[in-house]
Amino acid sequence: MVFARSGISDPSKRSESTLAGQEKARRSLDSERRSVQYSKSNSPTNEEMKPKIVHLLEGRSAVEAEPLVQLLMRQLAHKYQFASIRIGTLSSPLEARPPSELSVQLVERRPGLDWRCSRRLAFLLQREKVDLVHAHQSAALFFGLFARLQCVQVKMLCTEHVRPHPDYPSPRRAAMNRVLLESRDRVVAASLSVRQALILNEGLLPEQVGVIYNGVPKPAYQNRADVQATRTKLGIGSNGFLILQAAPFDLWQNHSLAIQAMEQVVREIPEVRLVLVGEGPELGTIRTMVSRSNLEPYVTFLGAQPEGDSLLRAADLVLSTSIGKAVTSRLIQALAVGCPVVATRDGAVAEIVEDRVSGFLVGPGDYGALAEMIVRLGSSSALREQFGLQGRRRALRMFSEQETSDCYAKIYQAMLSR
Repeated sequence: MVFARSGISDPSKRSESTLAGQEKARRSLDSERRSVQYSKSNSPTNEEMKPKIVHLLEGRSAVEAEPLVQLLMRQLAHKYQFASIRIGTLSSPLEARPPSELSVQLVERRPGLDWRCSRRLAFLLQREKVDLVHAHQSAALFFGLFARLQCVQVKMLCTEHVRPHPDYPSPRRAAMNRVLLESRDRVVAASLSVRQALILNEGLLPEQVGVIYNGVPKPAYQNRADVQATRTKLGIGSNGFLILQAAPFDLWQNHSLAIQAMEQVVREIPEVRLVLVGEGPELGTIRTMVSRSNLEPYVTFLGAQPEGDSLLRAADLVLSTSIGKAVTSRLIQALAVGCPVVATRDGAVAEIVEDRVSGFLVGPGDYGALAEMIVRLGSSSALREQFGLQGRRRALRMFSEQETSDCYAKIYQAMLSR
């Protein structure tokens, strides 16, 4: 059979040509696939392409910093890689309890001035290809700044959560800050009072220090039955007045002032109960003071309790008698659940609790005024409700986790884009 010349070849030859073409295409496709697989295995993943931020903590700074570290890791993980470096001893219990889901590495620090610690830290920052170090507290910043002398590409952000008490100016620290801090670095204070201390005692310029309050989680819902169950478990009757004070038993929390005030409060409100949560070196002293004042029926020691809102929701009032290191997160949580506060004016307390709006503030050591304000709130459920409503509004407006994470996200973006 003869085929006309129409551009169509012999069928047998056409079949052979087609098979050959398919085989060639298959080999080409396999080659491309291997090339793509090789490229993928040797190219950075989406996670690796994110800027890397390391939270740097030293010693007890982990206590104040861990809630913020957890918050930022949770809220900003879609934008950044996070890791944590702890500076301390291998036996430190704080370093043995890292934040969950966070890569943690320990840089050992020996007692005294350990300059090798900064060299070890610099090596680790270089190895991990860190873009930004977020130091928590001045001590961690100190090691970070000296490590950067060997790791120049790293930017430094420091959050100062609290200040030591007593807090004095240090010309030596001020000089080091002026020399080592660069224009690309940022410092954040967790309150206006901390910011003022950084300016006066650390020699920082006002324009170098911003303020971002540490937000607290939105309180979980609890119905009235759950609240009543908590009060019943504590032995609080239907007419009982429950005062909650949650703070470590140390000299700075000044629990003795609360006991002195209670001696007067019980005369006016026989149904009052002070519940003390926490542990510490002064616990035995306070127990003895309660016994000598015959206040055992009015004071309950609960010891350390897990974090949660159940006690706060069950309380009629939250008390703080600090003279140096108020547990401000607990006060913010109290406002968030609508519980009024009576506290001594200490550091950032006046920034959190508006006097005569969401609670009462008294002078440090003034147990007479403290007792008077407790009795005033204990005698008026309407006033407690009014203060609680104002406090809840303030907490949602100023101290939310979302507000905190949004502010830090803006700082991260600004620093990493420079």
